[in-house]
Amino acid sequence: MRVLNLNNLLPSTLYPHKVTYIMAMGECMRHAGDDEGVTVDVDDDGIRYERPATLPRKIAAYARLWWRCATRNLSKYDIVYVSHVPFCWPILLNPSLRRSRLFIHWHGNDLVGGGAARLLRMLLLKGPMKRALHIVPSHYFIDRLSEVYPWARILAYIAASGGVDTELFSAVERPRDRFVIGFPSELTAAKGADAFAALMERHADIEAAIGREVEFAVIDYGSEAAKWIDRYRATGARLRVVGKMARHEMPGFYHTLSMAAVLSTRRGESLGLVALEAMSCGLPVLARNMCAFPEFVKPGETGELVEPDAPAESLVERTIAIARGDYNPRAMVESRYSPKVTTFEYRVLFFS
Repeated sequence: MRVLNLNNLLPSTLYPHKVTYIMAMGECMRHAGDDEGVTVDVDDDGIRYERPATLPRKIAAYARLWWRCATRNLSKYDIVYVSHVPFCWPILLNPSLRRSRLFIHWHGNDLVGGGAARLLRMLLLKGPMKRALHIVPSHYFIDRLSEVYPWARILAYIAASGGVDTELFSAVERPRDRFVIGFPSELTAAKGADAFAALMERHADIEAAIGREVEFAVIDYGSEAAKWIDRYRATGARLRVVGKMARHEMPGFYHTLSMAAVLSTRRGESLGLVALEAMSCGLPVLARNMCAFPEFVKPGETGELVEPDAPAESLVERTIAIARGDYNPRAMVESRYSPKVTTFEYRVLFFS
């Protein structure tokens, strides 16, 4: 079996940590045939920026990608698997695509915004998109896809893009002398940096309730990072700031924490991989009761939920509950979101 794994971007020497989930997906696809006695050859295609991605280079790179999408011979592929189709749409106009099974995997902001562009895609690409079999990363995204493209045939729900690497994101003993609350996302308001500030402002209340010293940890990452770090320091709470890290370095950050606050309010959160990686490291997660988070953040079991418009008091209450509680978040990741589970899902998808 031969598969084309297409995405608009691929990791490169210059940007080795970009969209690594696409490569992880390819690895799961390659192993999907192991139990069937079938070799699955996967060709990864997309843009690799080996020089800084300036606007002229982006335009030229997309022109080349779209030309390949529209003109390459696809008949040699049994399966054409397309991620981020709004950026790879010319593949749907390729006449030779009719000889292959077409899968479209929807991610993140694929279904958010872009009204005019979406209307154009619906008018020009409805035929091939109706023929495609659509893959979504969460039950939440099933509803989103049905709203945007009500005629789409949703074949499967593949939970994580390549799964959460449970060996890399391993669980270790948590710090006991203090309670460390980490914010593993980029420091922007959309990711919940403002809610984290509100939590820090109530650090004394948390310490009084749990009888332990409380520390907060953030990553100096994001377009608004300097502003938020200044605000965090102004709260008077104990704050640890670490530099931006590659994905393979993130377990080292998680291993210093007692819990993770993943407080994004973005409607484009198709799954919440950061939360799952933290859970794989054994961290209970405080998350919003929206998007896909309620599918794996289970109150009293893997973490706690707060409403999107929850006041600071609710954030503090749920944080105290986590500090006092007994959680086993890693079991959820191992049972539903590991590479082994994702590989099995691809095997069912490809060979059923």
